[in-house]
Amino acid sequence: ETSHAGIVIFNPETGLFVDANPSYLSIVGCSLEELRQLTVQDITHPEDWAVQEPIIRGLRDRSRHGYQIEKRYNCKDGVTRTVLVAASVLPTDEVGPPLTLASVLDITDRKHAEEALLQSREELRMLASRIEEIREAERTGIVRELHDHVGQALTALKMDLDRLLSIPQGEGFDHSFVEGMTRLVDQTADDVRRLSSGLRPGL
Repeated sequence: ETSHAGIVIFNPETGLFVDANPSYLSIVGCSLEELRQLTVQDITHPEDWAVQEPIIRGLRDRSRHGYQIEKRYNCKDGVTRTVLVAASVLPTDEVGPPLTLASVLDITDRKHAEEALLQSREELRMLASRIEEIREAERTGIVRELHDHVGQALTALKMDLDRLLSIPQGEGFDHSFVEGMTRLVDQTADDVRRLSSGLRPGL
């Protein structure tokens, strides 16, 4: 009666409940009189009953002496609660009904917390993926800018310098000065290519 865990006795032959403590009645949300009008199947989620029904059949023919299962209850208040059930057949004579005693823990809050954690992890994964997509788009944009603008400007500048070098060297015009500028342009072009290559995705 004072256990925090729900404790219930039911008859596997009929599926009807025989007795229950206050904690169990609180989980399912009904009185003992109301509970005694119900069967295990009545309060079990249909998808979970497909799993539990063969277990109950095993208790009925005494091929099973107990079980542990996680299942959902369809409670009187309309709420679906997830519970952990550990059950065992009570010692009775062979001709009597194989009454079963079950200890039931309400783990609904824990399941909700687990689902929220999984959802949070999935949202973080999607956020990280989106951030990486944005980074790749930014890299692609920078590479395009380097190639289309900086690269083309350097190419045009190199062509102008080459034209200057074609002018005969004379008084007031020193080829070495232009050659130094040409080397600087070539070095800058190499740097642009290296930066572009480093920004491109590996694939």
